[in-house]
Amino acid sequence: ALLGLTLCLGSLSFVFNQGHTYRHFRFTSLASRYNYSIGSNGAAIAGIADFGVASHGCFRPPPESMEFREAVVQISYYEPVWMNSFWIRTSNASVDFDPVRFKIEGSRDKRHWHTVDS
Repeated sequence: ALLGLTLCLGSLSFVFNQGHTYRHFRFTSLASRYNYSIGSNGAAIAGIADFGVASHGCFRPPPESMEFREAVVQISYYEPVWMNSFWIRTSNASVDFDPVRFKIEGSRDKRHWHTVDS
């Protein structure tokens, strides 16, 4: 489902075939490098310092809120935004914690989540 992968300002950016419109997005780390388990110490354990969405290569404005829970980073905007790519910035922790398998989901209401990419 990925069209391209670019490295921009220390962030990885992924581009999709089609766009998605949601108000809430979440990044979930499913596995880290060398199979380190994801602990209960927040997203830093998952190796993520920042996460965001973009449209046609342009980063969206900063989200209204960003939450770090377990292996999840969730962002919310004031109103729905259209996106066809996302970016992540890994933390300064050991590369052993970098996510190697993850999923991106979108939601309009935080109750019903739809997979955008995995």
